[in-house]
Amino acid sequence: MAPILDDFGWSTTDYVIGITIRTVIQVLLWPVIGPIMDKTGGPARVALFSAITGGIYLVGLSFVGAIPFLAFFDPIIQFYIFFGVIGGLSMASCGLMTGPTLIPKWFITKRGRAMGISMTGTGLGPIVFTSLGIGLISSLGWREACAVVGIATVLIQVPMAFFLRTKPEDMGLLPDGVPLNQVDGSIGTKPPTNQPTGDGLTRREALGTTTFWIIGLAILMGSTGYMAGQPHWVPSFQERGFGTSTIILGTVAWGL
Repeated sequence: MAPILDDFGWSTTDYVIGITIRTVIQVLLWPVIGPIMDKTGGPARVALFSAITGGIYLVGLSFVGAIPFLAFFDPIIQFYIFFGVIGGLSMASCGLMTGPTLIPKWFITKRGRAMGISMTGTGLGPIVFTSLGIGLISSLGWREACAVVGIATVLIQVPMAFFLRTKPEDMGLLPDGVPLNQVDGSIGTKPPTNQPTGDGLTRREALGTTTFWIIGLAILMGSTGYMAGQPHWVPSFQERGFGTSTIILGTVAWGL
């Protein structure tokens, strides 16, 4: 964000306001998106929405201060619209919801392993995208970099969205890849005795448990520490005189 802030003469506070708007949008949308993810075809629709809004947010960000039909808005307001509001719409419906919602439906006996593999994205994301972003900005400039990443987001994520399925039964399977006909009594096959069920608590039942609130508090505390500092990493390093290669190396080390 440092190149954008420098170009417009904005302060870190202006950037943090944008982050705050984005976070509020996510918090308001997650309770709405959750039930959609449980419906047949819901994950594909949510991922498609995330891809489209993500592309709009990034491409729109590349035109901040240069869009004729938004000229009556101050550039900082345009930034808040694209980065805060539209970016929040995209982030609320991306992997933060998709993985934790779908994996418990697709895996039971191997759920821990599947969740562990999926969470590697938390480390790989900063390694890949921070390095890519810094490289593109250094080579092309921040406007062109935003446009390139925005277009790539749509071209890659939109086709992938159509491969998402809510639950394995939609493809004739059971969790952990067990064929559905193995537990179909009409075929005469006895259900495996070691195959646990995937039934869980309803939302009302979960809200009434102490465990749910303890987990929620732990996520809140962890997210506060991570999200409060992560947006400031690169600007902070740059202000202290670290070069691009050093910042990329530090980000890679953190991700690993």
